[in-house]
Amino acid sequence: MGGNLKKEVSVMRDFSNAIEAYKTIFTDYPDVISTEQAAEMLGHIGRKKVYELIKNGSIKTLPCGKGYKITKVSVIDYVLNR
Repeated sequence: MGGNLKKEVSVMRDFSNAIEAYKTIFTDYPDVISTEQAAEMLGHIGRKKVYELIKNGSIKTLPCGKGYKITKVSVIDYVLNR
């Protein structure tokens, strides 16, 4: 296989794993979550740690007034890639 094809296969495999993870983990949570819910999902870490992960770009957020809304997908992505 050429380099580009190997890379595409790897990306597709990662995407497939992400879809499967989305269907099976954190099913009790809505698609958009609060920082408190993210802390809970990540093993009851502190809110300060969640804000640190947001600030350094490890977890992607949606702006919401003065706070943040986090997609469940971004938490799953963080868990799969850390």
